[in-house]
Amino acid sequence: MLDIVSTRMLGQYGFLAKVFSIFEDLGISVDCVATSEVSISLTLDPSKLWSRELIQQVSI
Repeated sequence: MLDIVSTRMLGQYGFLAKVFSIFEDLGISVDCVATSEVSISLTLDPSKLWSRELIQQVSI
């Protein structure tokens, strides 16, 4: 499970679109999603979970 927490998403639009565009670019399947006002929890396809590109994207 991957948890993304950011107060920058509170009241903003497009935050989820940016997150999902990263997964789309890397060809990673998202299995399950739960959201709150400041967090996103995801379960991902484990076969590409530790790709170097994903780690670089989420570190930005």
